[in-house]
Amino acid sequence: MTVDWIVVGRAAEPGPDGSVSILGAGVHTFFCQPLAAPPQPPAAGTRVPVGTPINFVVVVRCLVSRTELGRLQPVTIRVSDQDGHSVLPLNPEFPVVPPNNPLIPPGGHIPINLLSAFNNFMPPTWGQYAIDVLINNDLKGTATFQVHPAQQA
Repeated sequence: MTVDWIVVGRAAEPGPDGSVSILGAGVHTFFCQPLAAPPQPPAAGTRVPVGTPINFVVVVRCLVSRTELGRLQPVTIRVSDQDGHSVLPLNPEFPVVPPNNPLIPPGGHIPINLLSAFNNFMPPTWGQYAIDVLINNDLKGTATFQVHPAQQA
């Protein structure tokens, strides 16, 4: 199984025909309001959010070889900061088993769309984030986005 493409958007909905409607497809920069500094410095190793929550979706189109039909393919979506630290307590994992369906026409690869919503993501730092897609713990693709403080009027 390979990754055909990865798109970051604001919302997504799968269609009955295998398509995906993505609102805000390709968004690259999120602006959020800065949070006030905590009254006490955080404990060593503790990360405190710098901005208000943001919501986004990650849509991944995978292409499955016919030899992989019916076999488990664990897909993980990992979000990390510009230093490579994972910024989510859990990374969504999809136990993908492409259907071995006799109605699938012969030839070529079979596309599968994976959608993962990240609601109320509290950015621990300003800057760039990477979204890594791993299949069987092997990195297959990366997309990026940035988080910056909103300009004050």
